[in-house]
Amino acid sequence: MSMVQLMETDSISCQHSVSTYTRDSFDLHCHSYYEIYYIISGQVQYRVEGQAYRPEPYHILLIPAKAFHGVMVESTEVYERYAFHFLPELLTPQDRSLLLKPFQTGGTFFRVKEPEVFLQYCDSLLECSKLPPHLKETAIRCRLEALLTHIQCIQTPDSSRKSEEKQSVQNVLRYLNTHLQEPLTLESVSSHFFLSKNYLNHLFKEATGTTIGSYLCYKRAALAQQLLLDGVPASDAALASGFTDYSTFYRTYKKIFGHAPSQVQQKTFS
Repeated sequence: MSMVQLMETDSISCQHSVSTYTRDSFDLHCHSYYEIYYIISGQVQYRVEGQAYRPEPYHILLIPAKAFHGVMVESTEVYERYAFHFLPELLTPQDRSLLLKPFQTGGTFFRVKEPEVFLQYCDSLLECSKLPPHLKETAIRCRLEALLTHIQCIQTPDSSRKSEEKQSVQNVLRYLNTHLQEPLTLESVSSHFFLSKNYLNHLFKEATGTTIGSYLCYKRAALAQQLLLDGVPASDAALASGFTDYSTFYRTYKKIFGHAPSQVQQKTFS
């Protein structure tokens, strides 16, 4: 069973979905969009940059652009959620730094205390699909800014203490993202953290669901995608995002996004 209500443009996708399908593995990926997930019901698990989240009803998960993430649906019970994917360019430059601040921690997760109020903000964005073209773009921007402002007002992040291993993985992730443009390998990273390759690989895969090599491919491809969207030539985007040669970049990009770098497009919602 599946039901989807959708409002979509080139720079934003708003979706209210209800389904009973299961997904027994994580669909791990990353891209250039900021994401807001509002869970109404269902047994699911999200992974965002090595952090695991098991949302209960009326929990919000904020995922920043280029974060490596995925979801696994663990039960056939009704899974209902609102999902918003948007490019930062939708926001005015002066509002961007303020309204996107809650996303900067790599994955923010908290419970909504007044669900009926938050639903009004979600539904108002979806209802933009019914507006005439000359009002739609302005309404989308205003209503997205209203939603993000409301999130700022109600945000109560989970303050549970991280385990030592989780903190280690977060340190590794921070290091990888800071050095994406360098020729990183499992050997060089394990040496930097004074860990054995086997232990680091096990620790990293357990937390993120993938290997360091695969993670770097996704993150570099997401960085290249953003550069391409900004008008940077493909060859320059490849070098600037850490790929050692264009052929490797081309194969990786096409495998991840399903099209060649020269065919970069804005609609890559997932």
